[in-house]
Amino acid sequence: MTPLLLYLLKANLALLVLLGLYYGLLRSLTFHSLNRLYLLYAMIFAAMCPLLKLSYWNATALAQPWAVVVYEGAATPVATVAAASPEWLLQAVPVFYSLGVAVLAGQLLLRLAALLRLRNTSVPGSAHGIAYRQLAVAASPFTFGPDIYIGAGPHTAADLHAVLLHEQVHARQAHTLDVLLAHLLRTLCWFNPVAWRLPELVQRNLEFLTDAMVLESGQLPRKAYQYSLLRVSSLLPGPPLASSFSFLPLKHRIAMMNQPKSKRPQTLRYFLALPVAFALLLALPSAVPVSTSAAKAAPAAPLGLPTNAVFYLDGKQVPLAAIQQLDAKTIAGVAVLKGADAARVFAGITQPVVVITTQAGASLPEAEALAARLPHEQQVDVSYLSAEALAYIVKTYPGHRLTGVWKVTTQGQPVRYRAEIAKGRRPLSVLFDEQGHALTQ
Repeated sequence: MTPLLLYLLKANLALLVLLGLYYGLLRSLTFHSLNRLYLLYAMIFAAMCPLLKLSYWNATALAQPWAVVVYEGAATPVATVAAASPEWLLQAVPVFYSLGVAVLAGQLLLRLAALLRLRNTSVPGSAHGIAYRQLAVAASPFTFGPDIYIGAGPHTAADLHAVLLHEQVHARQAHTLDVLLAHLLRTLCWFNPVAWRLPELVQRNLEFLTDAMVLESGQLPRKAYQYSLLRVSSLLPGPPLASSFSFLPLKHRIAMMNQPKSKRPQTLRYFLALPVAFALLLALPSAVPVSTSAAKAAPAAPLGLPTNAVFYLDGKQVPLAAIQQLDAKTIAGVAVLKGADAARVFAGITQPVVVITTQAGASLPEAEALAARLPHEQQVDVSYLSAEALAYIVKTYPGHRLTGVWKVTTQGQPVRYRAEIAKGRRPLSVLFDEQGHALTQ
């Protein structure tokens, strides 16, 4: 599975779980400020969760101070390998996803451009000590960013006062940021039905929060404010990205204003988000590709390396004695090259080559230059192997199982694919070219 697809699946699963918790347990509470914080938390956590390497599945890899990566040719002797997904399907998924993102991103930009045009055609105004911008067209009052917009048409002094108090809360608390983040997440997660409800859930709660703060300020009687809502609600709704005075159906807002305040013990529901988030971190492996050097266990000290090898430490050739004196805790990575791989990188060398990089020396020019010449591996989906390669494994290595596939890139060399197979607990590797032909060294 590609890193992009893995990231999207995990981010959308986290969003589904957290919004499901909100919809089922928190949406009806009158703790609107806490609901705002929860929704912001859910959106940010869903976006970041797949990138965090805190899951149970990554714990073993992260615990290793260093590991040995062996690059070599075909091994000696996958139970039956399951048929891989068609490669064209794997390639079509990112294209289809990108098309959906492009369409919604274009819609988002057009809406932002429309708001910019409204601002450019509006003129400054002021009433009851509150500044706003007067529109030339009739529309429901709304707020975008720090600006309050009032549509053309007559408004009574009482209605205008109620509108400005309401929109002032939106502007002061930067509610536009919540709305834009919700629309952005919907754009990136457009294939998730829950993401389409996200902007509505965010704006609904912001309207409840704003109504409650206006009434708590004591500047307007409850009934006078609700009558103003009734008179202004007949106007055309504001832009989708703005906080509009008549966003919600009137009966919902009045019902929430008249609802008894939730009791303090009900705030315990919010603490359910903590174990849920922790469970997601443990259950979801990181979408960041784990390199081969971090994926394999290593001994506690650099022992067991071939004594007849040529050794390189931080880009420079050194004797075996220098390697034996190293503290394993200072080693960032070890690569062992054999056969043709060693010959490709080090011309004229027929012995195995051991390349060791320390944490302190990884940024040295010699170490970086040598690292650029080494084969680099990235774990990929089994579908990257051609049907010919899979048939070769099944025929040549009966009784083995396929445990992973890695894409191997070497400077100046064609791309290869390393299939790791195992019988029992002993892993072996088979190299293939891009056409699926087995490579021997």
